[in-house]
Amino acid sequence: MYPYSTFSSVKRITPQTLLLNILISIILLSIYSPSWSNTETSEFVLDQSNSGESIGKFTSYYLSPQQQKDINDIITLPEEVWQHSNQSVPSFSLVSGDIWLRLKISNQEHQRTKKILHLDYALLDYVEVFYSYGKSLDYSDHYRTGSIYPYSTRPIGDAAFAFPIHLGPSQDITIYLRLQNDGFIQAPITLWDEVAFYESRLMSQSLLFAFIGILTALGIYNIFLYLSVNEKTYLLFAVLAVSTSALVSISSGISIQYLGLDLKTWNEKWMTVCLGIMTMSGAMLPIVALRLKYTLKPYYYICSTITALGAWIIFSAFVLDHSTRIGAAFAITSIAIVLINILSIHLWVKKVPGVRLFTISWGLFLFGGGIMILNRLNLIPRNDSTEYLLVYTSLTGLFLLSFSLANRINSAKQEQERAQSTSLKLMEKFYNLFQNSLEGIFTITTKGELLEANPALCKMLGYKDIDELRTSVKSDQLFSGHDLKNIMKQIRDEGEVRSYEIKGRRTDGTTFWAAVYLRTDRFNANGSEVFSGALLDITNSKESQLKLEYLADHDPLTGLYNRRKFLSSLADAIKNYQNKQVDSSVIYIDLDQFKVVNDTCGHTAGDKLLQDLTAAMSDLIPLGSCLTRLGGDEFAIILSGYDEQASYQFAENIRQTISDFQFAWGELIFSLGASIGIITINDDCGSVEYVHSLADTACFAAKDQGRNSIHIYDHNRGEAQALKSEMHRVSEINHALENDNFVLHQQLIVPTKTASYSGYYEILVRMTNQANEIIPPGLFLPAAERYNLMPAIDRWVVEHYCLWLAQNPEHMEELNRASINLSAASLNDASTISFITNCFYENNIPPNKICFEVTESSAIINMDKTLPLLRRLRDEGFNLALDDFGSGFASYGYLKNLPFNVLKIDGCFIRDISNSHVDKTMVKSMNEVAKALGMTTVAEFVENDTILNIISDIGVEFSQGYGIAKPMPLDSLMNESIDL
Repeated sequence: MYPYSTFSSVKRITPQTLLLNILISIILLSIYSPSWSNTETSEFVLDQSNSGESIGKFTSYYLSPQQQKDINDIITLPEEVWQHSNQSVPSFSLVSGDIWLRLKISNQEHQRTKKILHLDYALLDYVEVFYSYGKSLDYSDHYRTGSIYPYSTRPIGDAAFAFPIHLGPSQDITIYLRLQNDGFIQAPITLWDEVAFYESRLMSQSLLFAFIGILTALGIYNIFLYLSVNEKTYLLFAVLAVSTSALVSISSGISIQYLGLDLKTWNEKWMTVCLGIMTMSGAMLPIVALRLKYTLKPYYYICSTITALGAWIIFSAFVLDHSTRIGAAFAITSIAIVLINILSIHLWVKKVPGVRLFTISWGLFLFGGGIMILNRLNLIPRNDSTEYLLVYTSLTGLFLLSFSLANRINSAKQEQERAQSTSLKLMEKFYNLFQNSLEGIFTITTKGELLEANPALCKMLGYKDIDELRTSVKSDQLFSGHDLKNIMKQIRDEGEVRSYEIKGRRTDGTTFWAAVYLRTDRFNANGSEVFSGALLDITNSKESQLKLEYLADHDPLTGLYNRRKFLSSLADAIKNYQNKQVDSSVIYIDLDQFKVVNDTCGHTAGDKLLQDLTAAMSDLIPLGSCLTRLGGDEFAIILSGYDEQASYQFAENIRQTISDFQFAWGELIFSLGASIGIITINDDCGSVEYVHSLADTACFAAKDQGRNSIHIYDHNRGEAQALKSEMHRVSEINHALENDNFVLHQQLIVPTKTASYSGYYEILVRMTNQANEIIPPGLFLPAAERYNLMPAIDRWVVEHYCLWLAQNPEHMEELNRASINLSAASLNDASTISFITNCFYENNIPPNKICFEVTESSAIINMDKTLPLLRRLRDEGFNLALDDFGSGFASYGYLKNLPFNVLKIDGCFIRDISNSHVDKTMVKSMNEVAKALGMTTVAEFVENDTILNIISDIGVEFSQGYGIAKPMPLDSLMNESIDL
């Protein structure tokens, strides 16, 4: 009984302690081996006590060159060429040629004796023994045997080589042994009494048989384990055990003695094959048992390489000579065992569970194999310990390895059982999810045949349960043929389907939208694929999406396509012409007199009119064409396949339909007209913007013709050049805005009675080009108005005039009033007022010193929008002037509702006032009405003194024109004197 502490110390063994114990054992074996004697004795003397004694140290040896020498050559060799062996077991590494051993035995007994000379190395290819008794030179008494000869030629049946010796009383004998072998050569020579020899061989072979039997039984047992549990580790262990057993059988000669395998070549090949199999199975064991592929990738690659080298060892058995392949095989096997030991020690240090016995078993393999290799390389002597240590350690290691694998596999089985238990719980959980999921979950075949479905899918499709669903839904009804084809293509290309949208129909006829999710699940019994998927009802979100998509391309009031759709359709029409020469035309429509309905009856009536009119127009639109509402009362039609003549006839039908259309609102009945421009797409139409501009130009031309008319844009009349010039001017305007290439001018407004400077003037804007030349307003303002650039110009004027006033405070003090023009586009922009007030307040400019001029047409056409803005300006303290009064809608009724305090009479009435009584009368009338409303009057286009005197007599208070002062740069106001 050992104390508890002893067992505790065993449990705490470390890899470092194990390696140290192995090293100490090797050193002790080397130190205490009796075979390292330096005794040099020429002959062995027989007595009654020596039986089974090693006599190798009494031998001398001679290495013969490759050319063979016979016994007659050997006995005549001089004594000095013979070398005495100091080893109990003479050992030689790989040599070519013959090795001759000489042994002298002297019988000092006075009786006849029979001995057996045993050469215990079964792998020798050729052994020849010559006997010479006394001083006789007759060597006819000899034996020839070896692994190349049949087993029956051996003088004494043995797994190795045994030879009888008969000596008379006091007789001497000299024995010569010729040895040949492709590999290592060892000569463990012992001399035995006959009875003792057979007893000893029986004992040693019994041990070998036990070892071989145990290994074979282990292998067979593990094969049965593999067949029962299908665990590869058992199969690899069985291969390792059986190949080790076979290797020991061949190397010890057992296979030759008992199995009758006399073929030298095949024995050597099978020995190499066994080494290769041992290397492969030994390297694959850690891969499978320790799951290196998933845990330690570097060691996985190392063991995989060793496995490949083991396969190479097997292959080399049939292509290389024995000495080369056996040396390479031992080297590779040794390296494999060393690397596996390093791996196992590393895992032990990492405290991997169950690896301790694995490490110890491979350590024993390494220890025993190392001793055997050192023995064969003649680095340590051969004796019973070193010769059979590999057998003992291999057997012990395999037992421990078997226990280790059994423990690991049991642990894996327990883990698998726990995993199965967890999987069952998860399956139950997932089944509940499957049954209660809000998504429709299903499995189908590649043909769309429904295999499984949950209650949510049944409900989505309108069925009571899965049975009714299966019987009602055929293989091609869950998905349409087109959808099924697309779904299968996507799953082949991408491996799964994510959010493929389908439109389905329930049993009650209602439709729904669903998103399909699908992936490969498994293969069924006949080998075809089965797909698992889900249907997610997206009806609400899809309807919202479709509604948004509809609104993105449609006008919400009329249901027609909108500007966005018009531009994309126009781009398609241009591409079709460029690629396929398909004729197309653009018809641009602007309703005449539509604003009268809005102003008279309000926007509700205007909206109703547009809905009714567009319904009538839609009936005329041919298939494949596009009717769009661009905004307000502007429409456009893209005609596909229409040339210029056909387009004109179609436009005439549209114009006539609009002219014939009558709209009734209450007791009022309204009729409309339409100005229509036509542009046919040709090779010059390279962009959407360009074609759109041409159509707009044609529509303006139709208005200039007197409205309610049609104008066809002529590509050959220079209209394109005019448009290009205008587009160039737009580019110049944008450049001027970005680089401050505008300048401010002023034109004085003076009291009519005195015609002297009074601190009252109008701010004018001019643009400069790259040469710093002044561009008159008539050359750039029309383009700015047409392309909606006037708000930006107006803001530039306001901002820079405020800065100029802030930089000239003396002038601001003497300023009475400065007029600044505001365009109709600025009045339609709600942010204009905030911008203006911020500019003047930030620069501390009193609002009453500023008068904003608005043309009559700008104020009246969009009165519902402009009137609130104008009133806000008056409320902020700014003055307002109605410019060009009388030139447009000229209605005194407007003046009562508009918040203007200055009336500027249009120059068309002033220019010829000296020659026209009518003009004079109208100016007088305008002046009187303005006075009655408390408004100040200003006469424009005062060109000479005659006109000045006439309007002075009428009573107009202020005058402006070239007869008073020409426009000058704003800085001219800083001169000490201002010339009029």
